[in-house]
Amino acid sequence: AEITGAYKAAQAEPFSDTAVLLLAAGESQRYADGDKLHADLGGRPVLSHAAGLLMDYDVAARVAVVGADQPSRRILLESEGWQIVVNRNNSAGQSTSLKVGIQAISGLRDVKHVLVLLADMPFVSETHLLSLRRAIAPDISAAMSISSDTLCPPAIFSRAVFDQLANISGDTGARHVFRALEHTATIPLTESEAIDIDTTEDLARATSAVTV
Repeated sequence: AEITGAYKAAQAEPFSDTAVLLLAAGESQRYADGDKLHADLGGRPVLSHAAGLLMDYDVAARVAVVGADQPSRRILLESEGWQIVVNRNNSAGQSTSLKVGIQAISGLRDVKHVLVLLADMPFVSETHLLSLRRAIAPDISAAMSISSDTLCPPAIFSRAVFDQLANISGDTGARHVFRALEHTATIPLTESEAIDIDTTEDLARATSAVTV
């Protein structure tokens, strides 16, 4: 009965035990025209697209990681209801943002999972995020997106994996943790949803996708 009750609750409020972690501390080094996350995409900053996901859902927490020298990102995210964690070592790679985010979320007792999003992926759908969440089961500790046979964000991890995520290094993200796990799932991500913004050319292609 307890298992059945938990299942029904997960269907009604799928993210109520899940913290959403938005990694938004990248330095835009490959982007030739200022801060890529503030570039206009369909009338909104690139950052607002990812930041606006799951706003109609009850989530356990919304935590966004920004760099110490990125106050405008912080202002935008706080205006949309995100709790901010500052990564003072963001120049060392994406893994540092994941680590500080996981450390902050680990202290939240009601969180059983963390859903990791990237701020420069503006086209990920809520339908895809629901598929990731529903892939998590008692025997599945993580689910990751896969596009063109390549593992990629977004991804979701159970609390049992938090310590491993907090000990990654370099700029490889969480993929090598995922690959080391025995019981996982992959969820296909469409080519259009997998678009990320690294260069001005990427933004031009994304803008074309918005206007089609």
